[in-house]
Amino acid sequence: MLRSTLSRGNAASQRPVAASQRPALTKAAAALSAAKAMQHQSAAVPRLGGSARSVVAAAAAAAAADRFGEEEIAEVLAAIPPQHHATVFKLFWKLMAQIIAKNQALAAKADELTAMAKDYAAMAKDNATKTEQLYTTKQQLLFALSAAGVFNARSFVEYVANQWRQEQAGGSAKKRQDVFKDGLRTRPDLVLCLLRDVPSWTPASMTDEQKVESMAANLEAIMQDASNDVHSFNTASGLILHRDVHNRPTVASLSCIARSMGVPCHIKEEKEDNDATSA
Repeated sequence: MLRSTLSRGNAASQRPVAASQRPALTKAAAALSAAKAMQHQSAAVPRLGGSARSVVAAAAAAAAADRFGEEEIAEVLAAIPPQHHATVFKLFWKLMAQIIAKNQALAAKADELTAMAKDYAAMAKDNATKTEQLYTTKQQLLFALSAAGVFNARSFVEYVANQWRQEQAGGSAKKRQDVFKDGLRTRPDLVLCLLRDVPSWTPASMTDEQKVESMAANLEAIMQDASNDVHSFNTASGLILHRDVHNRPTVASLSCIARSMGVPCHIKEEKEDNDATSA
């Protein structure tokens, strides 16, 4: 009797899935065909019976071989005992949800990177436009200075004095040194540059007013010194200053003024002639 019972049990376990169950299995297989990566989730598979585990292992092997389509899924589901179908369905749905979430995260990241790339491209284009505009503005300024008669350092300082004179009340009646003094009072950035780069003009013992007066006097001295004609100006390079051991304060002050006016300025170092120095 025991043998007969076992025989009937084996026959029941090998009985094919009823035809009424196949459409549902096929439908489930179609919905779950995206679960090719289920072999990576093998650690999450609950402990089913030995035969069920072997079926899941076979499914993982099929996925690894890249042949895990609807038919294969249907075969796997058909081979699993009905009492384990719900568990397998849960695993498949969980895996599909993870895949969908991962794809959505990747898509969002791709959109973010695309937006960043567009922003960088727009910034680069904007910077290129601003650079071109700045270059054009500087070129226009250089041509305007040349048209106004600027050709060397002294004519450049004279141009600056005339510009300041026009903006000052009663400027036409002022002496040039007074124009320099009043112009410096309204240009704190230029004053700071001169304080930093030409400290010999403004000893620490001076008051702020005395420092401004000293700066104005030294700018007037630059205008009076014909040796400053060595410093040239052209529309290609702007102001070209020749610096040596004797004229460093003058070059530094001219550089400050050029920067305050937005005029390109280039400094060339001049080496001393040993024979001339010894003489």
